[in-house]
Amino acid sequence: MGANVETDMEPNVGARRKPSGGSQVEAKMKARSPQTVRIIAGISSGVTGAVSRIALVLLLGLSLAILWIAALPALPETPGAQAAGPQAQFHSEVIRLLVQPGRLTVNALYRFVAPEEARVRPMLLFFPYPQDSLLGQAEMAMLEVAPPDGNWHPAGFTESPDGRGARWRIPLPADTTLVRAVYHQALYAEYARYIVTTTSVWDRPLVHARFEIFLPESARAPEFSFPFQAPDEPGAPYVYEEENFLPDRDITVTWSW
Repeated sequence: MGANVETDMEPNVGARRKPSGGSQVEAKMKARSPQTVRIIAGISSGVTGAVSRIALVLLLGLSLAILWIAALPALPETPGAQAAGPQAQFHSEVIRLLVQPGRLTVNALYRFVAPEEARVRPMLLFFPYPQDSLLGQAEMAMLEVAPPDGNWHPAGFTESPDGRGARWRIPLPADTTLVRAVYHQALYAEYARYIVTTTSVWDRPLVHARFEIFLPESARAPEFSFPFQAPDEPGAPYVYEEENFLPDRDITVTWSW
């Protein structure tokens, strides 16, 4: 048996061999007409061209987006400062400070005037929060704009990551625009502060400024950084008002319980 193994394994010389898989593909390719080959080549070329055109369109779109972003005005980092270009003017303000145990709420009304060329794009401002060891985190609660005698509309703002303030984006719908803002700040002591020294950034005094401070009835012996008038009745605010206001210090108040 052992001598017959090789003889038995030897293929029949007269038998037809089956072509391998590769040989089948080659045979099919040879069997195709020249027209079929041209069609396949055309399809391949078309797909390649379409991919190239899509890549070109995406590249052009990305370039235009980069140019558009570069053309946007940078948001100012200086407190109270505007972005470059024609500027509005800070005209006047009415500020109400509501003091509660551990919390200050500021309700502010600002008036801006702007020439037509300054109203082409929104006014970009950095609104600073007071920062010292006796004051905690502040947060903007509301920002709205309106023309005089018009309807109020929300305005955009983003809080600064470091907590120093908020970046405002204020549309200017008319030559005079009103801006209403509300923010809250934590109080760690019998002390509150509102920043007004950034008025100097505008290079001119405010035409009019009015400040009202509401203290709890249990607050005793309040002291102010400006000559506030005492209220005439319980629940009324302490008031300070001035024309051509260009302060050299902030509004502060201290009290005891």
